[in-house]
Amino acid sequence: MVTLFRCVWCLSLISTSGCASFGLSWEQTDFKKLKLGDSKTKVVQIMSKPERIFKMMDDEVWIWEQSVAILNKDILVHKTDREATRFEMKIDAFNGDFPISRRAIVLPFVKGMNRSDLEFKLPKQLTEAMLKTKGYQVTDDASKADVGVFVYFKISDPKTVSETVSIPIYDYVSPPTQQATETTQTLYNNTGQSLGTIESRTTPVNSFSVPQRVYRGSESRTYHTTTYLRRLELEAIDMKLLTKKRETKQFWKIAVNSEGSSEDIRRALPPMAYAARYYIERDSGGIKTARYFEDDPRIRQFLLSEPKCENCDLDNPAYAK
Repeated sequence: MVTLFRCVWCLSLISTSGCASFGLSWEQTDFKKLKLGDSKTKVVQIMSKPERIFKMMDDEVWIWEQSVAILNKDILVHKTDREATRFEMKIDAFNGDFPISRRAIVLPFVKGMNRSDLEFKLPKQLTEAMLKTKGYQVTDDASKADVGVFVYFKISDPKTVSETVSIPIYDYVSPPTQQATETTQTLYNNTGQSLGTIESRTTPVNSFSVPQRVYRGSESRTYHTTTYLRRLELEAIDMKLLTKKRETKQFWKIAVNSEGSSEDIRRALPPMAYAARYYIERDSGGIKTARYFEDDPRIRQFLLSEPKCENCDLDNPAYAK
């Protein structure tokens, strides 16, 4: 089946009736006035109330006709156009016992891959950033780690779906216009004497021609859509138990799937990891949906900077010092 939308929020762009300078709608002009860090109250003052609001994990998503604003704790953290590229992810997470200590080592769970492989550099970097947001201390020494986080990532072969649709064909035809006519008739009496003439005139029915749409048939068109399935799995196990007794005890597990047109898994991994971080040591209670725009500045910051622990109880001895 052909996918004709850009995203669940991103319905087809509909132009507004009022236009400001440079061809921008009033909405777009006001939207440019918003700044990251603005309060919810200020966003409403500038933009008015959105057409739709919904919750996504810790975020509140505000949607207008052409624009999207993301608020977190009543603060504007991202603003973008509804047509911007975004990733949709399906997340399934399970949680068991909490680890006694949160010292973790990140390991690949891909056949034939080592920790030093270049292909593992980005997944390792993202996973370590995820762990740090939840108060984990990351180490490269397996003997010092209490938690081993095994990372599996893969992109599928391309899947192409074709759909043939029938497109009606119409012509616009102008109807015939009645032409003006004029006739003259002579009247005679019984003796053949002329009594005079009668003139007859016909006035045109249409003074102008209105085109009419006429159905001429249809033609078939075939559309092709190619997508790739990207998968990221994280499994946290008891490292001490694994090394000493060769037994596996899971602390938590997260599986993230994302399907789209990009065949570059390195492009999809940052938003997938950013969404997955929310479910570390949490049970999703079923498959959940997360959507992040590619231009979300929080993802760039998450990837490039030193993440801070989010909502961590640092007095809890389970958090590594």
